[in-house]
Amino acid sequence: MDAELPLPEWILVDAVRYAFCRRSYVVGDTTRLVRRVWPMLSPKAREVIVRDVENEVGLHDRMAKTGSPRWLGPESIVREWRSLISFLRNGAN
Repeated sequence: MDAELPLPEWILVDAVRYAFCRRSYVVGDTTRLVRRVWPMLSPKAREVIVRDVENEVGLHDRMAKTGSPRWLGPESIVREWRSLISFLRNGAN
């Protein structure tokens, strides 16, 4: 895809960070947007997004093991983030 990203990359990174711990439609909207614009992102923006999502899912998993409240919300939302990680690791290239 040779299209240009219609917004600064930092806005997308901030949108991903904003969506963490939200228990609403914004999680699905954000993960779909990341998938759609992934080919347009710089390697640095990709690195930051992968790192942030992996860190947040890891924190969620660690907290769940200790009986703490689920960091990212209910399992349906956590599945959205796990699906994005899978896409970024396997299907995004």
